[in-house]
Amino acid sequence: QKASSGEFRLRDDFEQSVEEGILGYVYRENRAVNVGNVHTDPEFKDIYKPSLKSTMSELCLPIKAGELFWLLNIEDSRQNAFSEEEKEALMHLLNEVSGFLEKSWLRLFLRASLLFASDAVIVTSRKGNIKRLNSATSKLLGYSDDEMIDQSLVTFFQDSDIGRHMVQAEKVP
Repeated sequence: QKASSGEFRLRDDFEQSVEEGILGYVYRENRAVNVGNVHTDPEFKDIYKPSLKSTMSELCLPIKAGELFWLLNIEDSRQNAFSEEEKEALMHLLNEVSGFLEKSWLRLFLRASLLFASDAVIVTSRKGNIKRLNSATSKLLGYSDDEMIDQSLVTFFQDSDIGRHMVQAEKVP
């Protein structure tokens, strides 16, 4: 069947908690599940939460990246639609994808932290060139973002020796 069919779209008002259904089971147990028939499988028939009218098979896979957790859930109208080999192949692919997801999340977290931090925050390259800063930094130092980006952090210290020490230090005291 075609994936673009309206039969394979969730209702606009559909909601599911991570505590419910096969998704909830995979979340709690942190293990992939391949259910050949969601209506008759003895382990899952009582916890299955109908989302699509025609679902017969469900494949649900955890995606872990550090402390982050996502789920990939695939439903099909055919009984036993997914093989164990397909499940394993998808698990290998998702292991690769998890690194990308973690880096993307960390980048978004950094941006949000910079945006909402009330203290001055400056992100530099290993060589000490300013790559990012927040609005509190601009207010404190009196320079615009454009005036500071790609400039050496040393430039903004009255005592250039202290600035050089900051750039060369492994840890900031």
